[in-house]
Amino acid sequence: MLTRETVARFLGENGYGNSVVFLHSSFKSLGPVEGGPDGVIDGFLDAGSTLVVPAFYYLSAAAPPGRNYFRNGIDYTNRTFDPVSFEGRPDQIDPSMGILSRAVLARADCRRSAHPANGFAALGPLSEALMEGQDYLRVYSVYDRVFQGPEPAWIFMLGTQLTSCTPIHYAEQRSGREPFRRWAVTGGKTVEVQVGSCSDGFSNLEEELMGMDSRHSLGEALLRVFAFRPFVEAVAEIILTNPRITDCGNPRCLRCPDMIAGGPILK
Repeated sequence: MLTRETVARFLGENGYGNSVVFLHSSFKSLGPVEGGPDGVIDGFLDAGSTLVVPAFYYLSAAAPPGRNYFRNGIDYTNRTFDPVSFEGRPDQIDPSMGILSRAVLARADCRRSAHPANGFAALGPLSEALMEGQDYLRVYSVYDRVFQGPEPAWIFMLGTQLTSCTPIHYAEQRSGREPFRRWAVTGGKTVEVQVGSCSDGFSNLEEELMGMDSRHSLGEALLRVFAFRPFVEAVAEIILTNPRITDCGNPRCLRCPDMIAGGPILK
């Protein structure tokens, strides 16, 4: 059975402690865990990690108050919305974010960004500093802060695939792509926000990224670890060289062709 102590020891022995960890996880892939999700989280905190997880909330989505942007990956014709105002409550997180993300958000000392659609949550020494500054039109500021900063940082893919790897969206932005614009309700008001692209084609990057990850067993799960900055730099360069590599291949997808073309035209 995986324990809090096992997690902390694993992080320390492999050089992942006292660093920023961007975690994308499938809790059930771990098998039995003493203490449940909190046992895993406490192991990261015991190792001095700042744990960052996605805390997206899709029910806040709203129709644009005016015209949609050109090349924005969505057709609002005949679409209806019944938005739920985002107020930052712990229960306001999409189930697809996973059990560990919900457990992080439930902690009293959790820090959450104010983005009503594509927000993040963090625990640990740097949580407050990392969550500052993610406003509605700077969706990946948490990644930018770490990319530009001195702290060691890792991407943990715990029982998950590249299709769940949110930092790839940041790499897209660094390659020159503009994030999509959407509208969401927060505090009872409709606001314009940045959001990411379709991620269904991110698995196409596997061959290009071969050898960049370290692979471990944690509990019963396969854990793939990427060094954050080299990963982002490599993915951005791959996209610049072969823009179509992120294409999901679904002919009905509106997001992939618009993002490959560079994203929305904001003028």
